[in-house]
Amino acid sequence: MLKHAFVLGLAVVGIMLASPCHAQLIDPNFDVMYHPSGDATAEAVLTSQIEAVSGAVSGAHSGDPIPPSPDDYFSDSHTVVFEDLFAGASGIFALDQFNANRTLYNDGTTAITQLQGVLLYFTVQLKSGRQVFDNESNKEVMTAILRIGTNVNVWSTDSTAGVNLSVSPIVSNSGSLAPDQNGPYDGFPSDMTDLLAIEAHSTGLDKLAAIIDPNNPNSAGEVNEIHLDTAPGSAAFLAAFTGTGTVEFEYTSLLNTYHQVSSQGVIGWSIQPTYDLEARVVYLYAAVPEPASMSLLAVAVVSVLARRRRKRKMRLS
Repeated sequence: MLKHAFVLGLAVVGIMLASPCHAQLIDPNFDVMYHPSGDATAEAVLTSQIEAVSGAVSGAHSGDPIPPSPDDYFSDSHTVVFEDLFAGASGIFALDQFNANRTLYNDGTTAITQLQGVLLYFTVQLKSGRQVFDNESNKEVMTAILRIGTNVNVWSTDSTAGVNLSVSPIVSNSGSLAPDQNGPYDGFPSDMTDLLAIEAHSTGLDKLAAIIDPNNPNSAGEVNEIHLDTAPGSAAFLAAFTGTGTVEFEYTSLLNTYHQVSSQGVIGWSIQPTYDLEARVVYLYAAVPEPASMSLLAVAVVSVLARRRRKRKMRLS
């Protein structure tokens, strides 16, 4: 029967925290307010998110006599990032609501009153962890499969927001294992704390490993989930995100592993995965000039038309 030694000690926690980190996929320092949706931001991810919600809102209004252009909208965003969470972690976080009781650029003349769309962008990024097979027999193992990752669930505590999603980033590997190269039972010692020693116990012709590598995007198990709603069909959703407070969310996570091997002479061990949880909300809205501003705009338009009529009369005379 296949034996397993699952190592989840404090020493392993220290190793994981000391391992290299990748750059954050979402940077809260690039959050924007009053940002013209047609303009690029300092972060490519945020630019693509704004473009996504702008295009969706414009498409929702494509049947209007004069459909709005993405350039007619502004964007606000708010981000939270939790780093180096262990599979099994849970918690609560909040994102700022859209505050409609403001004026554009605080100029006191252009009111922000029309929330057009909300985009929620959740990213679960695996950071570290591994699952390893070690062949202790004198026979080659032809087929073995390993997978390791986490299941993460996120939902809104306000049922009217209706956000509930599940993502399962995972890293996998499959292949064969040569006959034992190191003698009997050279599996993972429970007191091992050195990262180089862990690497040595994870590699070799008689070993197979599924390793989460934060420096390799192809193996880091990134998963992005987008939840998008636009007016007018989602009035309740938009209302849940409008106010001067926050929208609260909860998250839970579980270890996600799978292993299959056709030999009783193989031992297995794993290091619990860690991950980043990143959440961003992007609000797309229109601004409406105050009546006084509208009057000034009307006066300006009338003046322009009057000048054009005078010029036309002069040309005709």
